[in-house]
Amino acid sequence: MHPQPTLTNLTASEPRNPFLVIAFVTAIIFAWRAPDLLTNSQFWAEDGGIFFAQQFGHAWPDVFKPYWGYLLFLPRLIAWLVSFFNVMHAPFLYALLGLIVDALCVSYVTHCSKTLFAPLIVWLSFILVPSDGFFYGYIANIQWFSQFVLITCLFPHENSALKKPQRKLLAYVMIAACALTGPFSALVSALAGAIMFFGLFARTSLPLARLWCACQKYSSALPKDRLLVVGICATAQVITTATSPIGEAL
Repeated sequence: MHPQPTLTNLTASEPRNPFLVIAFVTAIIFAWRAPDLLTNSQFWAEDGGIFFAQQFGHAWPDVFKPYWGYLLFLPRLIAWLVSFFNVMHAPFLYALLGLIVDALCVSYVTHCSKTLFAPLIVWLSFILVPSDGFFYGYIANIQWFSQFVLITCLFPHENSALKKPQRKLLAYVMIAACALTGPFSALVSALAGAIMFFGLFARTSLPLARLWCACQKYSSALPKDRLLVVGICATAQVITTATSPIGEAL
């Protein structure tokens, strides 16, 4: 007699790590929606005038140099990596690496959203959004994708998620890199702090007791370890903003 299929067996038969598969498919679709991104690569916005120009001739990465008062870790990291190659290939490599980072962010958000939303709907919301293609691949626009990685830190986490230490470490690295790219980590930290504050002061006798109790239950399910990473990076962003004149990189 063959054992009856169970939910555990069905789950085990599914792909264990579809993260890279989703990222690959996303990158292909983004490249298709912006056909000249890789065939006629060009610098756009801050890609050339800021990231390329300020990294050119420097052996060490300028990842902690602020621009408009905040850090842009990922674009500057890409600029440093590309600086090891021929200058003629820089626009193409910028576009390729930017496309890969965009796809990885979308895949991560899709994977982490399953506690609240249907992953397919979340993925389609990125794929089907109207765009003329300029949005994809340019490292100047990476922060508009990385911000969604930070938003997932406000989603309740599964107890079984990220059991393996190497996956946890990779998640922390990705979250930290995104939190140091643009000012969004400060906003996410503020929202998480507000939720936890209401949760800590739940009182059944107050008029807003239901809201407090809901925040208490929600905050208890938040991934505190990932929010700690975001909070540390947000502190670095706030300090950078407070100590750097706005627009000093211009």
